[in-house]
Amino acid sequence: MLGSSKRHKKRAQKDFFRDWLYRKYLLARWLDYQGKQIIRMRGKSRQHEKAFRLILETRAGLGKIVKSLVLDCKCIVDCGSTCCYFPGRRGLGVFLSEEEAEKVCSILEKMGLRREDYVRALDKGGKKPHFARLNKRRRIPEVVLARSPKLLSDERLWVNKNSYACMFLKEDNACLLYDRLRPRSCATFICKTGSMVNALFLLGVIRPSYLDGRKISEINTLADRATTLFSDEGMFELDHKIAVCFMDLVKLYLKSGKGLSGKMKELLELGLEYDLRRNRILRGIMP
Repeated sequence: MLGSSKRHKKRAQKDFFRDWLYRKYLLARWLDYQGKQIIRMRGKSRQHEKAFRLILETRAGLGKIVKSLVLDCKCIVDCGSTCCYFPGRRGLGVFLSEEEAEKVCSILEKMGLRREDYVRALDKGGKKPHFARLNKRRRIPEVVLARSPKLLSDERLWVNKNSYACMFLKEDNACLLYDRLRPRSCATFICKTGSMVNALFLLGVIRPSYLDGRKISEINTLADRATTLFSDEGMFELDHKIAVCFMDLVKLYLKSGKGLSGKMKELLELGLEYDLRRNRILRGIMP
């Protein structure tokens, strides 16, 4: 058990933010699974009605987190589309599955563009992975390189002065494919800086205007500090307790309903404790 605890702690330190997101996603899926039963029990008693509103609000909050930070991945940090540049020595850009590559090539043909100018196929072990080609005539601008954020792995981004734009990145920094097809590699990618800033915005800690006029180095520093919100052991434990308490509440709601009032009170107390700890952490990380 001790070894297991150490492995868990090590994993949590590396993937703390992803773990936090994944727990929210699992809880949302669990609630959806209980959905019909939850609706049927609504209005059975005054306590059931109060619990129903709480369950509904929680599901809406979970949905907002999953949609904003996992499905949409719309970054509010302006770094000049750094994630659309790749080192020239690799000569490869965004990974495309075989199905995505076929759709991309179909789009290119309809636009009168040659597929071989945009997509490269590699043959390895009988499989054919595809990648977007790089625009060797368009090197990464110095201003974009200077504004490069950080990866979730805590490293500097992969770009360097010899990096080139993805062939699908247009001169206005818009993607040629975006309105027609978002490759999974693009739709699910977001760097550490973007993840943390988006999370702070979603949690109401900052507003988008907070970023106006700030250097990327300042934003990177804020993102580094913000990781404490998700890696702090006390926050992790409280988040787990709240999830367990909430699931117990739903189970009581679906059964006899006895003890609902006490469970809602317990959940409220845990929530207040969580907010107090979070506010203490925020006082230490906000510049």
